[in-house]
Amino acid sequence: MAISVINNVSAMIAQRYMSINNANLTRSLERLTTGLRVNRAGDDAAGLAVGQRLLAQISGLAQASINAQDSVSLVQTAEGSLDEVEKILQRIRVLSESASTASKSDADRALYQVEVDQLLTELDRIAQVTQFSGRKLLDGSVETPKAQVDSNVAIATQVFLGTAGTEFLTGASLQTGTFVAVANCFVDESFKISIAAAPSANSVVVQVYSSLSDDTAIIARYTLNLLGGSSAATVVSFSANLGAAGAAAAGIVTIGLARGVGTADIGKSAYINSSAVEAAVTVDKGLEILVGANAGETIKLGAASVKSSDLFSNQAVNIRTMGRAQGTLNQVDHALDILHRARGTLGALQNRFESTIRSVDVYRENLTAAESRIMDLDMAAETTILTKNQVLVQSSTAMLAQANLIPQSILQLFR
Repeated sequence: MAISVINNVSAMIAQRYMSINNANLTRSLERLTTGLRVNRAGDDAAGLAVGQRLLAQISGLAQASINAQDSVSLVQTAEGSLDEVEKILQRIRVLSESASTASKSDADRALYQVEVDQLLTELDRIAQVTQFSGRKLLDGSVETPKAQVDSNVAIATQVFLGTAGTEFLTGASLQTGTFVAVANCFVDESFKISIAAAPSANSVVVQVYSSLSDDTAIIARYTLNLLGGSSAATVVSFSANLGAAGAAAAGIVTIGLARGVGTADIGKSAYINSSAVEAAVTVDKGLEILVGANAGETIKLGAASVKSSDLFSNQAVNIRTMGRAQGTLNQVDHALDILHRARGTLGALQNRFESTIRSVDVYRENLTAAESRIMDLDMAAETTILTKNQVLVQSSTAMLAQANLIPQSILQLFR
């Protein structure tokens, strides 16, 4: 090859390899600094995509484990209050037994009734104030879902009247997927309707009753058209029938109730009856706890109401006479049965959540190991590569210096 002064090809080759070696050395230093094999898409495009997807799942599982741990705390909070409720019921039973004997006078029983009334008041107070993160647990608002499967299903769902109003909710103001409030009156109740496989019915009738004066008076009636038509059992989307136009949007309907409600009725109850012909209807009031990394991976949590009206089926607890005191024993035993089932359900849920926590944690560990194999750096191997790149950078720098000296040999020709 001819010796040229204008173009020093040997120096250009040495410079090119030195640039490559410098780039490799920089990449090795970056990987050793971050501890990651893949720092950008150019390092491993497919690996980055898979690794980031796994990382999203890992983060979701970490939060799911926290959600389940919070749920254990929620269940323990509810169960702790139920323990005190049981003590109250046991005390009422003792008082009832004491009042059931002829050795006690009616005056004695009247004194016992004073304590019973106070205990019932405390029971209702516990039901109202037992909360977790602002969510009431024992007032029936998160009651375990109830379902009936029958040729003609009807489920009464109790709702709470908030503030007073006079305007009646019309069909035009009923919207799907939203909470409806009319004239400052609202109900804190919503429900989903679950239809059995291949139902012959194509609509669900929702009837609103008023218990403020007459339990049997229907003050509103709405037809919810069923959408979908899947042959499998599923939670069917539905819409309110708003006349000829109709509403196509699916979702949960919450109906406001206002007509005939006065300020004296605040805090009283009304009822919504949902019914469907030849279909299974589930009134769903429980809490959905997300215990997975993806939507829909939930556990349903419910707690029975321990209000005195629910435990004693709206019957008065009266021990003022010996006969009534003996009858109260049966009432208390029935209330204790309800309470024991509730405590058993909560205990089973706590065990399930603890099992879920263990399962989620193992799942997260395995996904973390998979993500580590893709994204994390083998420090020992990369250190070897770093040493090689350092040597190559030094040698390429030396060779570039030598190549730059080659044109100087031409000066010997002029001597």
